[in-house]
Amino acid sequence: MKKSSPAYSEDFLAFWEVYPSKVGKGDAWRAWGRAELPPLPEIFKAIDSQLLWARWKAEHGRYIPNPAT
Repeated sequence: MKKSSPAYSEDFLAFWEVYPSKVGKGDAWRAWGRAELPPLPEIFKAIDSQLLWARWKAEHGRYIPNPAT
C-alpha cells in the first residue's frame, strides 16, 4: 500500500521550489509546521542572499544546509 503524501501548504511548496537542496521533504515539512516563520518574501530574500555565500557555492552546493534544519 502506498503512503499518501501530506497536504503541503502553498507557502511550503513555494519555498521548496526555490530552496536548492532537495533532501528530506517530509522532514522539512514537519519543521516548517513547527517554526515561527517570517513572511515568505523575507524567506526568499534570505535564500537569494545565501546563494551568494562562498560556502553554499563550494563543491556544487555540497554545504547547503538540509532544508529541515
